[in-house]
Amino acid sequence: MGVVDLKQGMAVHAVAGKRSEYRPVQLAKQSAGDASALLCHYRKLGIGSLYIADLDAICGGQTQVDLILRLLEHGGFDDVLVDIGFSGAGPCNKWMQVRGRAELVLIAATESMQNTDGLIELVDRVGPSQVALGLDYQAGVFRSVVGSEAEWLVTADRCGVRRMVVLDTAVVGTRSGPSTLEMCWRLSQGDPRLEIDSGGGVRDAEDAKALFAAGCARCLMATALLECSAN
Repeated sequence: MGVVDLKQGMAVHAVAGKRSEYRPVQLAKQSAGDASALLCHYRKLGIGSLYIADLDAICGGQTQVDLILRLLEHGGFDDVLVDIGFSGAGPCNKWMQVRGRAELVLIAATESMQNTDGLIELVDRVGPSQVALGLDYQAGVFRSVVGSEAEWLVTADRCGVRRMVVLDTAVVGTRSGPSTLEMCWRLSQGDPRLEIDSGGGVRDAEDAKALFAAGCARCLMATALLECSAN
């Protein structure tokens, strides 16, 4: 699953969760930060799914709705996770225009949501199949505005959300290896119905295999893929 982090209209390279220091992605012969070029790069590598994070919205700024919708129009991806920093106030009307797109899944992330009721509200608006619970960590510590990991998991179960996105921002872009293996294994063993996506720090195919062995359905990657040739 190719990662696209968006900041001020550009695709940026995330490193260790230090969002103020993220720099535009640079691909050969392409303008720095060209998100469309990044999607083309992923397609050439055979990547069929995306994780898009709107860092402006996540940090409390304006949601880059038009840019994200333009990226979705590129096509070629059968599964697209989108984090727009949903806090529980309700997604904007433009997101309602794409609620019927089967490939689009909106993330309700614990670092952004104001309370667990917001997850229920989002499910009511778009349906459980188009919602994923984002379980956020920083150096192994669960990050949430309110509520424990267990409380979020109980709420997700009650409203039919089975997809989880497990991320530890401390290792993103560091190529230090995934740090979420224990978390993913614990979740998968606790509820085999869960569909778990995770990444961060992934260096190569062996790291991806380790995540799959820990119960993940998909592996999120950016840095390693940016260094790949599309030969």
